[in-house]
Amino acid sequence: MSTSQTAIPPHTATAPKPMLPTPTVNPFTGLAVAASGAEPLPVGVYFAVFRGVEAFSNDKVQDKLTWTWAVASGPHKGREATALTDLRLTPHTHAGRLLAGLVGRPLVPGEDISGLWTDVQKAIGQTWAVTVASGPKGGKPSVQNVSVPSEM
Repeated sequence: MSTSQTAIPPHTATAPKPMLPTPTVNPFTGLAVAASGAEPLPVGVYFAVFRGVEAFSNDKVQDKLTWTWAVASGPHKGREATALTDLRLTPHTHAGRLLAGLVGRPLVPGEDISGLWTDVQKAIGQTWAVTVASGPKGGKPSVQNVSVPSEM
């Protein structure tokens, strides 16, 4: 070894693996996401464009629905507003409240909701007033209610 070269100490003989950058855009929705450790979307009411609802499962949770909106105006424009709900769609569940907001009327107990998914598809791309609040157990803020905006 020449005098200009420095030996790598044995405990650091392999270079550390490069860290992958935290994505700034959700690859599925194309919406801006908060960096890891960043503050969630603040509690409040936002005008947001509905992007859709899809089934979700991972190692920690199974059989859920992810509802996604893109904030359409204000300082958080482009940020993602989401809700993770159970599959149960009744007038009293989180998913039921979101569905009722998107179809513009309360759900009726015992109602066959299969026909309402056509209305949900029609809601994609439309602007809604979404209320972001802490969940009932005090978790991170998420979309808790949705309604037709009175005026943008």
